[in-house]
Parts: sequence; C-alpha cells; structure tokens
Amino acid sequence: MRRPGTVNGTPGADPLTAPLSYPGEPPRPPAVLVTGAEIFAIEPRPAAALGEWPVRRARYPAAAEAGTPLDRFLRAQAAAPAGQRTPVLSVGSNASPAQLRRKMANAAVPMIVPMTAVRVHGLAAGVSAHVSAPGYVPATPVEDPAAVSGMWVLWLDAAGLAALDATEPNYRRVRVPPRHPIFLPPGAALHGCSVYVSRHGHLVDARGEPRRLTDQAALISALLAEVPALSALAGRSPAEWIRRTRDERVRDGVRELFRTAGTVRASAFGACPEPGRVGAE
Repeated sequence: MRRPGTVNGTPGADPLTAPLSYPGEPPRPPAVLVTGAEIFAIEPRPAAALGEWPVRRARYPAAAEAGTPLDRFLRAQAAAPAGQRTPVLSVGSNASPAQLRRKMANAAVPMIVPMTAVRVHGLAAGVSAHVSAPGYVPATPVEDPAAVSGMWVLWLDAAGLAALDATEPNYRRVRVPPRHPIFLPPGAALHGCSVYVSRHGHLVDARGEPRRLTDQAALISALLAEVPALSALAGRSPAEWIRRTRDERVRDGVRELFRTAGTVRASAFGACPEPGRVGAE
C-alpha cells in the first residue's frame, strides 16, 4: 500500500531517480496544491467551482481558518486559474508530487499544480508492456467494469501540460470515455478529463486478466518468475533488473519477450486522442 504524502513538506524520493520506489508517494486526500517547495491542503466545497475551494496555508489548519480561494492564490503567484487548466487523470507516478516536481524541474517549468483525489468507475491501474528508461515497469489504465478506483487528477496549465506530454513518449494522451465517470471529492462529476495510455498495450496474468500494478520489487519478481527467459536478459532480482535495463537494448528485448510470451493485450482506449503534442516514461 502506498503511504500518504505530507502537507507543507517534501514527500519521498521520485521514481525517476529511485526506480524501485515507483509509483511514488501520493499526497494526502482530498486535494492539494503542489509548489516547488510546499504542499498546501485544499478544502473541497460542495457546489463550488474548484477555483473557489480554499487553500489552507497552515500545517494543521484550524476550523476557523477561512483559507484563500484557489484562484486568488494562483493569481498571486502569476499562475493560471483553475478554469484555464486541463484536467489529466494520473494512473501511475504522475500522482507523486516528488515525481511531478522532478519532471517540471527538468523542463524548467514553474511548479504550481492543483491535484484532486477522484473516484473513477470502470478503470484500474494496470501494467504497461514496456520498461521505462529509469528501469521501472510503469502503469497504464485498464478497463474493469467492477472497479471503482481512487486516483488523482492534475490540473495543468499549458506549459505544464506540454512538459508532461514530453515526458511520456511511450504513451498517448486520450480523452477518458464517458463510460468511465469520474467524481471529485464532494461527489460532483468531472468531465473532459484525459489520461495517458501506453502505446505498447498492457500485461495480463496467467488467467489472461489485466495485471494490476503493485510495488516494483513484487512486480519485477513476479515477471521474472512467470517469464523465465527474462532472467537471462534482465537478471534474477529487482535490483539487477534496474541496473541492466538502463541499456535500451535490454529494454527492447524485455518488451519483445513480453510479446512472445503472450502476455500483452492491446488497449481498449485510443478512439479519442487529445489534440496537441503527445510525447520519460
């Protein structure tokens, strides 16, 4: 189980530099504002627009604290208000403030991103059929009619969205289909959300069911056990896997072994690609 992040503090290591920590630590629900140095709590307000939700500056906000409306807080930082931002559903490490900070810093983009916890119907965090450049096996959304998943939505301005797209060369950003409704903490439906979907498809287990994302050590160990040919290429332990898959040829070989072992399925998404640049994971 992933441990909650902190408010007004710095969460754990980012998976780009500590691959076995993937997908990283999410923040504490129900909503936060992540900056380059701090994480502020945001209080959801039923029947109010996101930009009206108050930002709590205190570490442990008192009930009497009014807070600053999110849009006012953002404008004070010369940042785009909520209504001018694009909601992007995170299935993997983009829900980790540490990972998000790393990506924005690498792109030299100012870090000020609201994040809201959501409930998503019919989707779960699956496993992409590829290995990322840092060595972890990343997530991709998979469909499950019975699933109701707790996930996070990032609210990105134009520069932040372009920066995030550029870190996702193995993914396509697509619109979440209406058959998968998304609900914000007060229960309001969220429309027009997009999500990154793997270009390589997702992995399935021995029953042919979409494999679910687990912590990296357990996931890599399971893959090595279930696809014996992987050991000769990528090693016999998660740590050795991370070392060897720094080589692009090894990553390509792992992807091919996934395919020849019959563990890959195409995504059901893809009919509604988002406009704009689509991309490192």
